[in-house]
Amino acid sequence: MARVVNNTVLSNFSLVGRLDILRELFGKVYVTYEVREELLRGIEEGYAFLERAEAEIKVGEDAWLELVGFDKPGDSLRAQHSVNRLLAGSPIIA
Repeated sequence: MARVVNNTVLSNFSLVGRLDILRELFGKVYVTYEVREELLRGIEEGYAFLERAEAEIKVGEDAWLELVGFDKPGDSLRAQHSVNRLLAGSPIIA
């Protein structure tokens, strides 16, 4: 079952050095481009612990913390139904 996490989840688990818990509990976790950008802004502002999460974010099926998103703004509207089907019944962890 797909899991989507926001920056609060990644920040909290990064802060305590336990991103491994997310991996053990859920196997596959998805992060959006917006969440990654927020992490990068935090790193730039001096929150070095966020580098732990950023280092784990990858693209592709082999990634446990997978970056997902759309190339163009219009893509999100066209693909919204597909994403909703993927995530239907899947918890969004905040």
